[in-house]
Amino acid sequence: GICLGHQALALRAGGSVFRGPERRDRDEIEPVEDHPLLAGIAAPVVMREDHCEGVSVPEGFRVVARSDHYDNEMMVSKDGLRIGVQFHPEASGEPGETLFRNFVAFVRETGGGVWRP
Repeated sequence: GICLGHQALALRAGGSVFRGPERRDRDEIEPVEDHPLLAGIAAPVVMREDHCEGVSVPEGFRVVARSDHYDNEMMVSKDGLRIGVQFHPEASGEPGETLFRNFVAFVRETGGGVWRP
């Protein structure tokens, strides 16, 4: 899920949405663990933000990336089947394009299945 989809994933899993600092520009996103979607993207990565909400990390998920403004910029379910990003890769130029290419490769390689670190 992207942005609202990220929030929906968190809510569905028992997390909460909260009002945070308004972010309507680009922010540095700092990975806190490796994930195939971030392969080949130099850290910190600059991604487009357009929101003023954040989400808690619901039970059964872990944080993969954070920013100075939000602790949960990217999360993945512990079973590896659900991934959410608060930022907008579709409006982030080359790093966003790389993330989408990585997503397609991830789905092809796993058959839509699970990745475990």
